[in-house]
Amino acid sequence: GINDLGHTCYLAISPSGEMFVSDWQNRRLLRFQNGSGDLVVGNADATALFSSPSGVLYVLSQFGRTVQKLVGSTLQTVIASESLSADMQFEAHEIFVTKEEVIYLLDNLNNNRRILCIN
Repeated sequence: GINDLGHTCYLAISPSGEMFVSDWQNRRLLRFQNGSGDLVVGNADATALFSSPSGVLYVLSQFGRTVQKLVGSTLQTVIASESLSADMQFEAHEIFVTKEEVIYLLDNLNNNRRILCIN
């Protein structure tokens, strides 16, 4: 069921109190609110989550190589590493988004260990 989570999970809480859980082992994104949970997206491979101050849920997927955002019940790609020049490609482990929707990624591709800012 919804409460049966796999061994690798990620968590984000929206400004309105919704709790989003990425159940990586079971490849799904869940939302919990007011004591009940529901499936938001199946076949999701999220490796990090962040809810922006405006309430938009951002997801790192494909092992940190794609940034997506939740629109309704669909994950839409914001930026993919392979679409960038070689020096800007990333394999992010963490994501932070400002109220202006500026995205910061903690990158570790090829042991670069850098912070990327994506407008």
